[in-house]
Amino acid sequence: MSNLETSEEMREYPSLPHEFLWNLLASTEQRFGLNLGLRERFVEMCADSHSPVLRFQRTWFLIENRFKTAEFGDLTLLFESLSADMCREDPMIEEVRSLAVYETKTGKERPEQPTPEVKLKTLHSLLLAALVTIETRNLSVLDFVRGCRKALGAASLMDAETQRILDGIDTMIAKPSEDLLPALQGQTDLPGETRVFAATRLAKPDAASPNTLFYAHMILFDFFRQSTWRQLIEPDLERIVVGSWNHVVRHQSFLLQAPRRCGPVIQSLCSDDTHGWGKVARILLAAFSGVNVRIPTEMVSCLRSMASQNQPLAVTES
Repeated sequence: MSNLETSEEMREYPSLPHEFLWNLLASTEQRFGLNLGLRERFVEMCADSHSPVLRFQRTWFLIENRFKTAEFGDLTLLFESLSADMCREDPMIEEVRSLAVYETKTGKERPEQPTPEVKLKTLHSLLLAALVTIETRNLSVLDFVRGCRKALGAASLMDAETQRILDGIDTMIAKPSEDLLPALQGQTDLPGETRVFAATRLAKPDAASPNTLFYAHMILFDFFRQSTWRQLIEPDLERIVVGSWNHVVRHQSFLLQAPRRCGPVIQSLCSDDTHGWGKVARILLAAFSGVNVRIPTEMVSCLRSMASQNQPLAVTES
């Protein structure tokens, strides 16, 4: 029988608005990949919330929605709102900070207050993630870059480095695929972030050979696997990798090393019923055995580690 007595310890805890319950439900919906309308309801309920935590979560769901619809007109404004709430002095926001909203490549603990440099790198990563979605869905990169320039200028976020990145992307938009190889290999004086855009352009089988395709996919994999925005581009990155290697096996298998051995494995992995980063890693591991590309040992280990996630269910005979 349940204990109906009130715990005296629980009396000391502050009561929370019911919006926090909706936050829990909406976050659970997101975690399990469901679409029950809970996030939309939460976004509507918390439009005027005074809580930085709830505003932060609401803004995150709005950014997530922009990646689903590929409508990025207000992406910069949403990022600025997200950043503002993350920097507020609020006891409850400390837990949210620990969940990783800002990029850091140092391996050290994330700072309690994000530095301007870290904030800028996170913004660059967000813009590059949006470009993956735009390229995957054959939308206008030029329109996106123009919109970014205008929005970043209005929000006073356009610094010299961001300007160089956008200028570099501008110069690459109209270039044929073969002219993007120096940028892909990091052999230009353009900012390093433009290498990710070159990889995005060359991540389709009609734009590159299997060797270049694999190299481009590995650049995207390595850049976004630890990114704040990795969940947001997961569906589009999976779509790129699955579509590309399906195409290679069906139409370019003669360009693979040992195609009779690796081709069926790649095709099987592309058609299984799993999704996400684990599936992407398994396909790239299989493709690695069919291309003439060297990657660092630690990157192979990373692929293997991530490939163990979201494994297809084993079917056993009764």
